Amino acid sequence: LSAGLLRQASYTTVRMGVYTTLFEKISSDGKPPNFFAKAGIGMAAGAVGAFFGTPAEVSLIRMTSDGRLPPAERRGYKNVFDALFRITKEEGVLTLWRVNS
Repeated sequence: LSAGLLRQASYTTVRMGVYTTLFEKISSDGKPPNFFAKAGIGMAAGAVGAFFGTPAEVSLIRMTSDGRLPPAERRGYKNVFDALFRITKEEGVLTLWRVNS
């Protein structure tokens, strides 16, 4: 549960913050941007949000799949912060963004 909540909080908060900031910067004279500008803003916000949400997503997937591993191979993460710390310490920080972890 902790990994899912952190993933949702980090992804959604960053995505909405980036979208709002870019929307306000591109709006001129109180006039909202056109459809294509809004689509571009949305894609950029989604990409930035995904980048910040990925470490929590990696820990969520690992914590979820841990129960399916044989007992000798289980990682036994206590919570999402334990997972993030141990992944970083044992495998390096870039592992949090690796596709097949």
